[in-house]
Amino acid sequence: MKWLFNCVREFYFWLTALFLGSIATGWLSYWYLEGAIHLYSRGIKFSPGNWRLFNSRGLAFHKLDKKYEAIEDYERAIELASEEWGLYRNRGLVYLELEKYKKALRDFERAAKRWPKIGDEFFLRASAWRGLENCREAINDYTLDLKRNPTREASYLGRAQLLYELGQLQAAVQDAEKVVSLNSRNEQALLLAGKCYSMLCLNEEALAKASALVRLNPEYADYYKFRAEIFDGCDEKERAKHDIEKAISLNPEGTAYWNRLESLDWELKNIAAERKCSSKILQLAPKTGVPFMKQGLICEDKGMFEEAISSFTEAISLTGDDPDAYYFRARVYYKMDKLDEAEKDVCAALKTARNDSTCFYLRGRIYEDKKELGKALYDYSRAIALNPSYAPAYRHRGGIYFDMGEKGKAHADSQKAREFETLGRKDRP
Repeated sequence: MKWLFNCVREFYFWLTALFLGSIATGWLSYWYLEGAIHLYSRGIKFSPGNWRLFNSRGLAFHKLDKKYEAIEDYERAIELASEEWGLYRNRGLVYLELEKYKKALRDFERAAKRWPKIGDEFFLRASAWRGLENCREAINDYTLDLKRNPTREASYLGRAQLLYELGQLQAAVQDAEKVVSLNSRNEQALLLAGKCYSMLCLNEEALAKASALVRLNPEYADYYKFRAEIFDGCDEKERAKHDIEKAISLNPEGTAYWNRLESLDWELKNIAAERKCSSKILQLAPKTGVPFMKQGLICEDKGMFEEAISSFTEAISLTGDDPDAYYFRARVYYKMDKLDEAEKDVCAALKTARNDSTCFYLRGRIYEDKKELGKALYDYSRAIALNPSYAPAYRHRGGIYFDMGEKGKAHADSQKAREFETLGRKDRP
Protein backbone atom coordinates (compact mmCIF):
# COMPACT_ATOMS: atom_id res chain seq x y z
CA MET A 1 0.00 0.00 0.00
CA LYS A 2 2.83 2.39 0.80
CA TRP A 3 4.32 1.75 -2.64
CA LEU A 4 0.98 2.50 -4.27
CA PHE A 5 0.56 5.66 -2.20
CA ASN A 6 3.99 6.91 -3.29
CA CYS A 7 3.18 6.22 -6.94
CA VAL A 8 -0.11 8.11 -6.71
CA ARG A 9 1.61 11.02 -4.95
CA GLU A 10 4.37 11.21 -7.56
CA PHE A 11 1.79 11.10 -10.33
CA TYR A 12 -0.18 13.91 -8.62
CA PHE A 13 2.96 16.06 -8.29
CA TRP A 14 3.86 15.39 -11.92
CA LEU A 15 0.36 16.24 -13.11
CA THR A 16 0.27 19.41 -11.00
CA ALA A 17 3.64 20.53 -12.35
CA LEU A 18 2.46 19.82 -15.90
CA PHE A 19 -0.71 21.84 -15.33
CA LEU A 20 1.17 24.81 -13.85
CA GLY A 21 3.76 24.66 -16.61
CA SER A 22 1.06 24.71 -19.28
CA ILE A 23 -0.56 27.81 -17.81
CA ALA A 24 2.84 29.48 -17.37
CA THR A 25 3.72 28.79 -21.00
CA GLY A 26 0.49 30.47 -22.07
CA TRP A 27 1.34 33.50 -19.97
CA LEU A 28 4.88 33.48 -21.35
CA SER A 29 3.54 33.69 -24.90
CA TYR A 30 1.58 36.80 -23.91
CA TRP A 31 4.67 38.30 -22.19
CA TYR A 32 3.15 38.07 -18.71
CA LEU A 33 6.64 37.15 -17.60
CA GLU A 34 6.56 37.68 -13.85
CA GLY A 35 3.41 35.59 -13.57
CA ALA A 36 4.94 32.87 -15.74
CA ILE A 37 8.05 32.75 -13.56
CA HIS A 38 5.90 32.42 -10.46
CA LEU A 39 4.01 29.46 -11.91
CA TYR A 40 7.16 27.77 -13.22
CA SER A 41 8.68 28.12 -9.73
CA ARG A 42 5.61 26.46 -8.18
CA GLY A 43 5.80 23.72 -10.78
CA ILE A 44 9.47 23.12 -9.97
CA LYS A 45 8.58 22.61 -6.31
CA PHE A 46 6.24 19.78 -7.33
CA SER A 47 8.63 18.33 -9.92
CA PRO A 48 12.24 19.40 -9.25
CA GLY A 49 13.57 16.92 -11.80
CA ASN A 50 11.65 18.39 -14.73
CA TRP A 51 14.27 20.04 -16.97
CA ARG A 52 11.59 21.60 -19.19
CA LEU A 53 10.36 23.75 -16.31
CA PHE A 54 13.88 25.05 -15.63
CA ASN A 55 14.38 25.74 -19.32
CA SER A 56 11.06 27.59 -19.61
CA ARG A 57 11.74 29.66 -16.51
CA GLY A 58 15.17 30.44 -17.94
CA LEU A 59 13.50 31.73 -21.11
CA ALA A 60 11.25 33.97 -19.03
CA PHE A 61 14.20 35.30 -17.03
CA HIS A 62 16.05 35.96 -20.28
CA LYS A 63 13.12 37.91 -21.70
CA LEU A 64 13.11 39.97 -18.51
CA ASP A 65 16.84 40.61 -19.08
CA LYS A 66 17.70 38.74 -15.88
CA LYS A 67 20.63 37.05 -17.52
CA TYR A 68 22.37 35.47 -14.55
CA GLU A 69 19.11 33.97 -13.28
CA ALA A 70 18.53 32.56 -16.77
CA ILE A 71 22.01 31.00 -16.82
CA GLU A 72 21.39 29.33 -13.47
CA ASP A 73 18.15 27.76 -14.74
CA TYR A 74 19.76 26.59 -17.99
CA GLU A 75 22.64 25.05 -16.03
CA ARG A 76 20.18 23.16 -13.83
CA ALA A 77 18.28 21.98 -16.90
CA ILE A 78 21.54 20.79 -18.51
CA GLU A 79 22.37 18.82 -15.36
CA LEU A 80 19.03 17.05 -15.76
CA ALA A 81 19.09 16.60 -19.55
CA SER A 82 22.61 17.04 -20.91
CA GLU A 83 21.63 15.56 -24.29
CA GLU A 84 19.15 18.36 -25.10
CA TRP A 85 20.91 20.64 -27.65
CA GLY A 86 18.39 23.47 -27.22
CA LEU A 87 19.56 24.06 -23.66
CA TYR A 88 23.12 24.78 -24.81
CA ARG A 89 21.79 27.10 -27.48
CA ASN A 90 19.69 29.03 -24.98
CA ARG A 91 22.57 29.41 -22.55
CA GLY A 92 24.89 30.41 -25.39
CA LEU A 93 22.56 33.24 -26.36
CA VAL A 94 22.79 34.66 -22.85
CA TYR A 95 26.57 34.36 -22.81
CA LEU A 96 26.64 36.16 -26.16
CA GLU A 97 24.73 39.10 -24.71
CA LEU A 98 27.06 39.14 -21.70
CA GLU A 99 30.06 39.33 -24.10
CA LYS A 100 31.37 36.02 -22.76
CA TYR A 101 32.18 34.92 -26.28
CA LYS A 102 34.30 31.87 -25.53
CA LYS A 103 31.56 30.37 -23.37
CA ALA A 104 28.96 31.22 -26.00
CA LEU A 105 31.03 29.58 -28.73
CA ARG A 106 31.50 26.45 -26.65
CA ASP A 107 27.75 26.16 -26.08
CA PHE A 108 26.91 26.72 -29.75
CA GLU A 109 29.42 24.05 -30.77
CA ARG A 110 27.90 21.61 -28.29
CA ALA A 111 24.45 22.37 -29.62
CA ALA A 112 25.60 21.97 -33.24
CA LYS A 113 26.41 18.31 -32.64
CA ARG A 114 22.66 17.59 -32.38
CA TRP A 115 21.22 20.64 -34.14
CA PRO A 116 18.53 20.16 -36.81
CA LYS A 117 19.72 21.12 -40.26
CA ILE A 118 17.27 24.01 -40.42
CA GLY A 119 18.82 25.72 -37.36
CA ASP A 120 20.83 28.91 -37.12
CA GLU A 121 23.89 27.54 -35.35
CA PHE A 122 26.28 28.87 -38.00
CA PHE A 123 24.92 32.40 -37.65
CA LEU A 124 25.17 32.32 -33.87
CA ARG A 125 28.63 30.80 -33.98
CA ALA A 126 29.70 33.56 -36.38
CA SER A 127 28.49 36.15 -33.87
CA ALA A 128 30.67 34.56 -31.19
CA TRP A 129 33.69 34.47 -33.52
CA ARG A 130 33.16 38.19 -34.23
CA GLY A 131 33.19 38.90 -30.53
CA LEU A 132 36.51 37.05 -30.33
CA GLU A 133 37.74 39.14 -33.31
CA ASN A 134 38.38 36.03 -35.39
CA CYS A 135 37.26 37.39 -38.76
CA ARG A 136 38.16 34.33 -40.84
CA GLU A 137 36.15 31.89 -38.78
CA ALA A 138 33.22 34.32 -38.59
CA ILE A 139 33.20 34.76 -42.38
CA ASN A 140 33.30 31.00 -42.85
CA ASP A 141 30.29 30.50 -40.55
CA TYR A 142 28.33 33.32 -42.19
CA THR A 143 28.96 31.61 -45.53
CA LEU A 144 27.77 28.26 -44.20
CA ASP A 145 24.66 29.92 -42.78
CA LEU A 146 23.85 31.58 -46.11
CA LYS A 147 23.99 28.24 -47.90
CA ARG A 148 21.24 27.10 -45.56
CA ASN A 149 19.39 30.44 -45.24
CA PRO A 150 20.04 32.40 -48.47
CA THR A 151 17.76 35.32 -47.53
CA ARG A 152 19.14 36.12 -44.06
CA GLU A 153 20.01 39.83 -44.12
CA ALA A 154 22.07 39.68 -40.93
CA SER A 155 24.48 37.09 -42.33
CA TYR A 156 25.07 39.02 -45.55
CA LEU A 157 25.58 42.22 -43.58
CA GLY A 158 27.85 40.60 -40.99
CA ARG A 159 30.01 39.06 -43.70
CA ALA A 160 30.09 42.34 -45.62
CA GLN A 161 31.29 44.26 -42.57
CA LEU A 162 34.09 41.78 -41.94
CA LEU A 163 35.15 41.77 -45.60
CA TYR A 164 35.23 45.57 -45.49
CA GLU A 165 37.46 45.49 -42.41
CA LEU A 166 39.79 43.08 -44.25
CA GLY A 167 39.94 45.41 -47.26
CA GLN A 168 38.08 43.03 -49.60
CA LEU A 169 35.88 45.81 -50.97
CA GLN A 170 34.47 44.10 -54.07
CA ALA A 171 33.24 41.14 -52.07
CA ALA A 172 31.96 43.43 -49.31
CA VAL A 173 29.92 45.58 -51.67
CA GLN A 174 28.36 42.51 -53.29
CA ASP A 175 27.09 41.35 -49.91
CA ALA A 176 25.91 44.85 -48.98
CA GLU A 177 24.01 45.13 -52.27
CA LYS A 178 22.40 41.76 -51.60
CA VAL A 179 21.08 43.12 -48.31
CA VAL A 180 19.73 46.21 -50.08
CA SER A 181 17.99 43.98 -52.64
CA LEU A 182 16.30 42.17 -49.74
CA ASN A 183 15.52 45.35 -47.81
CA SER A 184 15.95 48.71 -49.53
CA ARG A 185 15.57 50.53 -46.18
CA ASN A 186 18.50 48.87 -44.44
CA GLU A 187 20.63 51.92 -43.55
CA GLN A 188 23.64 49.90 -42.40
CA ALA A 189 23.86 48.13 -45.74
CA LEU A 190 23.41 51.35 -47.73
CA LEU A 191 26.14 53.09 -45.73
CA LEU A 192 28.54 50.19 -46.08
CA ALA A 193 27.90 49.91 -49.81
CA GLY A 194 28.45 53.65 -50.18
CA LYS A 195 31.78 53.47 -48.32
CA CYS A 196 32.93 50.57 -50.49
CA TYR A 197 31.98 52.35 -53.73
CA SER A 198 33.72 55.51 -52.55
CA MET A 199 36.94 53.64 -51.75
CA LEU A 200 36.70 51.93 -55.14
CA CYS A 201 36.39 55.40 -56.76
CA LEU A 202 32.91 54.54 -58.06
CA ASN A 203 31.54 57.94 -57.07
CA GLU A 204 28.26 57.74 -58.96
CA GLU A 205 27.27 54.54 -57.17
CA ALA A 206 28.50 55.92 -53.84
CA LEU A 207 26.47 59.09 -54.35
CA ALA A 208 23.33 57.07 -55.06
CA LYS A 209 23.71 55.24 -51.74
CA ALA A 210 24.41 58.45 -49.81
CA SER A 211 21.36 60.15 -51.32
CA ALA A 212 19.22 57.14 -50.41
CA LEU A 213 20.40 57.46 -46.80
CA VAL A 214 19.53 61.16 -46.72
CA ARG A 215 16.03 60.39 -48.03
CA LEU A 216 15.53 57.65 -45.44
CA ASN A 217 16.77 59.72 -42.49
CA PRO A 218 16.84 63.44 -43.39
CA GLU A 219 17.48 64.52 -39.76
CA TYR A 220 20.75 62.62 -39.34
CA ALA A 221 23.70 64.97 -39.82
CA ASP A 222 26.33 62.30 -40.53
CA TYR A 223 24.57 61.22 -43.72
CA TYR A 224 24.90 64.74 -45.13
CA LYS A 225 28.57 64.75 -44.16
CA PHE A 226 29.02 61.37 -45.86
CA ARG A 227 27.44 62.67 -49.06
CA ALA A 228 29.53 65.86 -48.82
CA GLU A 229 32.71 63.79 -48.78
CA ILE A 230 31.60 62.03 -51.96
CA PHE A 231 30.74 65.35 -53.62
CA ASP A 232 34.18 66.60 -52.63
CA GLY A 233 35.75 63.53 -54.22
CA CYS A 234 33.85 64.41 -57.41
CA ASP A 235 35.27 67.97 -57.15
CA GLU A 236 31.78 69.38 -56.59
CA LYS A 237 32.83 71.70 -53.77
CA GLU A 238 29.72 73.85 -53.65
CA ARG A 239 27.40 70.86 -53.35
CA ALA A 240 29.69 69.43 -50.67
CA LYS A 241 29.56 72.73 -48.79
CA HIS A 242 25.76 72.80 -48.99
CA ASP A 243 25.54 69.34 -47.39
CA ILE A 244 28.01 70.25 -44.63
CA GLU A 245 26.02 73.40 -43.86
CA LYS A 246 22.91 71.21 -43.61
CA ALA A 247 24.75 68.91 -41.21
CA ILE A 248 25.76 71.90 -39.08
CA SER A 249 22.17 73.14 -38.99
CA LEU A 250 21.20 69.74 -37.56
CA ASN A 251 24.15 69.54 -35.15
CA PRO A 252 25.70 73.00 -34.59
CA GLU A 253 28.04 71.71 -31.85
CA GLY A 254 29.65 69.08 -34.07
CA THR A 255 33.29 70.15 -34.46
CA ALA A 256 33.86 67.59 -37.22
CA TYR A 257 31.34 69.42 -39.43
CA TRP A 258 32.88 72.83 -38.75
CA ASN A 259 36.31 71.40 -39.46
CA ARG A 260 35.13 70.05 -42.80
CA LEU A 261 33.44 73.34 -43.67
CA GLU A 262 36.66 75.21 -42.88
CA SER A 263 38.56 72.95 -45.28
CA LEU A 264 35.99 73.50 -48.04
CA ASP A 265 36.01 77.28 -47.57
CA TRP A 266 39.79 77.25 -47.84
CA GLU A 267 39.60 75.26 -51.08
CA LEU A 268 36.92 77.64 -52.40
CA LYS A 269 39.07 80.64 -51.30
CA ASN A 270 36.30 81.99 -49.07
CA ILE A 271 38.75 83.60 -46.66
CA ALA A 272 36.22 85.37 -44.43
CA ALA A 273 34.11 82.22 -44.11
CA GLU A 274 37.20 80.15 -43.39
CA ARG A 275 38.22 82.47 -40.53
CA LYS A 276 34.70 82.31 -39.11
CA CYS A 277 34.93 78.51 -39.10
CA SER A 278 38.34 78.64 -37.42
CA SER A 279 36.97 80.85 -34.66
CA LYS A 280 34.03 78.48 -34.15
CA ILE A 281 36.35 75.46 -33.97
CA LEU A 282 38.51 77.17 -31.35
CA GLN A 283 35.41 78.10 -29.42
CA LEU A 284 34.22 74.51 -29.44
CA ALA A 285 37.66 72.95 -28.92
CA PRO A 286 40.31 75.51 -27.98
CA LYS A 287 43.24 73.15 -27.37
CA THR A 288 45.73 72.81 -30.20
CA GLY A 289 45.89 69.02 -29.89
CA VAL A 290 42.19 68.64 -30.71
CA PRO A 291 42.60 68.26 -34.51
CA PHE A 292 44.98 65.33 -33.93
CA MET A 293 42.59 63.78 -31.44
CA LYS A 294 39.76 64.13 -33.95
CA GLN A 295 41.90 62.53 -36.61
CA GLY A 296 42.75 59.75 -34.19
CA LEU A 297 39.08 59.12 -33.46
CA ILE A 298 38.35 58.92 -37.19
CA CYS A 299 41.15 56.41 -37.68
CA GLU A 300 39.97 54.41 -34.66
CA ASP A 301 36.44 54.29 -36.06
CA LYS A 302 37.82 52.95 -39.35
CA GLY A 303 39.89 50.32 -37.59
CA MET A 304 43.16 52.05 -38.57
CA PHE A 305 44.64 51.57 -35.12
CA GLU A 306 48.30 52.29 -35.86
CA GLU A 307 47.35 55.61 -37.50
CA ALA A 308 45.08 56.40 -34.53
CA ILE A 309 47.97 55.77 -32.10
CA SER A 310 50.17 58.11 -34.13
CA SER A 311 47.55 60.88 -34.05
CA PHE A 312 46.90 60.55 -30.32
CA THR A 313 50.64 60.51 -29.64
CA GLU A 314 50.97 63.80 -31.56
CA ALA A 315 48.07 65.25 -29.56
CA ILE A 316 49.80 64.23 -26.31
CA SER A 317 53.00 65.95 -27.41
CA LEU A 318 51.03 69.17 -27.97
CA THR A 319 48.66 69.09 -25.02
CA GLY A 320 50.94 67.60 -22.39
CA ASP A 321 48.77 66.26 -19.58
CA ASP A 322 45.40 66.26 -21.40
CA PRO A 323 43.68 63.15 -19.99
CA ASP A 324 41.45 62.74 -23.04
CA ALA A 325 44.43 62.10 -25.32
CA TYR A 326 45.81 59.45 -22.96
CA TYR A 327 42.34 57.92 -22.57
CA PHE A 328 41.76 57.68 -26.32
CA ARG A 329 45.19 56.17 -26.92
CA ALA A 330 44.62 53.70 -24.08
CA ARG A 331 41.32 52.68 -25.65
CA VAL A 332 43.01 51.96 -28.98
CA TYR A 333 45.79 49.99 -27.29
CA TYR A 334 43.06 48.00 -25.53
CA LYS A 335 41.40 47.22 -28.85
CA MET A 336 44.80 46.11 -30.17
CA ASP A 337 45.13 43.80 -27.13
CA LYS A 338 48.21 45.72 -25.96
CA LEU A 339 47.09 45.63 -22.37
CA ASP A 340 50.29 46.85 -20.72
CA GLU A 341 50.43 49.97 -22.92
CA ALA A 342 46.72 50.56 -22.37
CA GLU A 343 47.14 50.29 -18.60
CA LYS A 344 50.04 52.76 -18.62
CA ASP A 345 48.07 55.34 -20.60
CA VAL A 346 44.87 55.10 -18.62
CA CYS A 347 46.87 55.47 -15.40
CA ALA A 348 48.43 58.60 -16.90
CA ALA A 349 44.95 59.93 -17.66
CA LEU A 350 43.85 59.26 -14.08
CA LYS A 351 46.68 61.40 -12.72
CA THR A 352 44.80 64.51 -13.87
CA ALA A 353 41.29 63.08 -14.26
CA ARG A 354 40.97 61.53 -10.82
CA ASN A 355 37.17 61.57 -10.94
CA ASP A 356 36.64 60.31 -14.49
CA SER A 357 34.38 57.27 -14.32
CA THR A 358 35.15 56.21 -17.91
CA CYS A 359 38.87 55.98 -17.12
CA PHE A 360 38.21 53.73 -14.14
CA TYR A 361 35.84 51.64 -16.27
CA LEU A 362 38.41 51.21 -19.04
CA ARG A 363 41.11 50.27 -16.55
CA GLY A 364 38.68 47.77 -15.05
CA ARG A 365 38.23 46.17 -18.47
CA ILE A 366 42.01 45.98 -18.85
CA TYR A 367 42.48 44.35 -15.45
CA GLU A 368 39.60 41.96 -16.16
CA ASP A 369 41.27 40.83 -19.38
CA LYS A 370 44.56 40.45 -17.49
CA LYS A 371 42.72 38.23 -14.96
CA GLU A 372 43.49 40.69 -12.15
CA LEU A 373 39.95 40.48 -10.88
CA GLY A 374 40.50 42.20 -7.55
CA LYS A 375 41.82 45.32 -9.27
CA ALA A 376 39.05 45.16 -11.87
CA LEU A 377 36.44 44.93 -9.13
CA TYR A 378 37.87 48.01 -7.43
CA ASP A 379 37.88 50.06 -10.64
CA TYR A 380 34.33 49.10 -11.61
CA SER A 381 33.20 50.03 -8.09
CA ARG A 382 35.06 53.34 -8.34
CA ALA A 383 33.41 54.08 -11.71
CA ILE A 384 30.00 53.34 -10.19
CA ALA A 385 30.73 55.56 -7.18
CA LEU A 386 31.58 58.45 -9.53
CA ASN A 387 28.70 57.75 -11.90
CA PRO A 388 25.89 55.79 -10.19
CA SER A 389 24.06 55.31 -13.52
CA TYR A 390 27.02 53.69 -15.32
CA ALA A 391 25.26 50.57 -16.61
CA PRO A 392 28.28 48.85 -18.30
CA ALA A 393 30.26 49.07 -15.04
CA TYR A 394 27.42 47.37 -13.16
CA ARG A 395 27.20 44.66 -15.81
CA HIS A 396 30.91 43.86 -15.81
CA ARG A 397 31.19 44.02 -12.03
CA GLY A 398 28.24 41.66 -11.86
CA GLY A 399 30.07 39.30 -14.20
CA ILE A 400 33.07 39.20 -11.87
CA TYR A 401 30.86 38.64 -8.84
CA PHE A 402 29.13 35.79 -10.69
CA ASP A 403 32.44 34.14 -11.60
CA MET A 404 33.56 34.52 -7.97
CA GLY A 405 30.42 32.73 -6.79
CA GLU A 406 28.84 35.81 -5.18
CA LYS A 407 25.56 35.37 -7.00
CA GLY A 408 23.54 37.70 -4.79
CA LYS A 409 25.80 40.63 -5.65
CA ALA A 410 25.85 39.55 -9.30
CA HIS A 411 22.06 39.59 -9.48
CA ALA A 412 21.90 42.99 -7.78
CA ASP A 413 24.38 44.51 -10.26
CA SER A 414 22.56 42.92 -13.19
CA GLN A 415 19.33 44.49 -11.98
CA LYS A 416 20.99 47.91 -11.70
CA ALA A 417 22.42 47.59 -15.21
CA ARG A 418 18.98 46.78 -16.60
CA GLU A 419 17.39 49.74 -14.82
CA PHE A 420 19.84 52.29 -16.21
CA GLU A 421 19.93 50.75 -19.69
CA THR A 422 16.15 51.02 -19.75
CA LEU A 423 16.42 54.70 -18.91
CA GLY A 424 18.64 55.08 -21.96
CA ARG A 425 21.62 56.50 -20.10
CA LYS A 426 24.78 55.85 -22.10
CA ASP A 427 28.47 56.42 -21.41
CA ARG A 428 31.31 56.35 -23.87
CA PRO A 429 32.88 52.89 -24.27
